[in-house]
Amino acid sequence: MRAVVAFHSSEFDLSWPEEDRDPNNPPLGEDCARFIFDALSARGVSFVPPKPVQDECGWVLYADWQGMSFLLFVHWAPLRSFAGDWWVVQVGRRSGALRALFGHPAEDGVAGFCELLAAILESASGVSDIRWFGREEFAKEY
Repeated sequence: MRAVVAFHSSEFDLSWPEEDRDPNNPPLGEDCARFIFDALSARGVSFVPPKPVQDECGWVLYADWQGMSFLLFVHWAPLRSFAGDWWVVQVGRRSGALRALFGHPAEDGVAGFCELLAAILESASGVSDIRWFGREEFAKEY
């Protein structure tokens, strides 16, 4: 399943921090994560907490859509086979211990959620060269 999307955009800040500062504090992509958050919110997706959460190397969105919980990891990345700066969104299901033991398969609903994300990216001005990857495919590129 292709649940990782990479794309180009000049709409988001790629400025590195000043010298003598940790380049991952804060990590690149807060504006990209906010764009995805706002676009998904406008399409009925809810988030708890209601904002992107800073992670070590990117931003995390905890989304609820159609009774399912998702985790989106938004970050900047270079890709081995494709030149340039890439914004990446990795989509996965979020589940607790009981759901992991007795619930539906981990990929349930991911394809539908990715279709929603694809529609947002394809219609966004300033977003180009959209590429979808399976998890293993992306691991080889990253």
